[in-house]
Amino acid sequence: MDWVGFHDTGRGHHITGELVGEIEDGFIWQQKYKERGQVVDGYRLIFKMLTLEEFNKVYRPKVAGNVPEFRSTHDLHEWYRRQFGSRGSHY
Repeated sequence: MDWVGFHDTGRGHHITGELVGEIEDGFIWQQKYKERGQVVDGYRLIFKMLTLEEFNKVYRPKVAGNVPEFRSTHDLHEWYRRQFGSRGSHY
């Protein structure tokens, strides 16, 4: 099994499993875990690249603290990397 890690603004997440597909703007991850010595499938997750438009419409109102205004999706991704990239896969 492999794992994927990511952060929301509250905490990190670490999900074991495997890559099962790629889509134009992301990928599909099949969660897997051991139960009574057997590997079983959990949730199937779709990870999509967050655009600035979607961030401003859906997520900005939910983010605590002072979040700067971004001029581009690239600027948003760079801010996220600087904020959360050094924390590892979970904490």
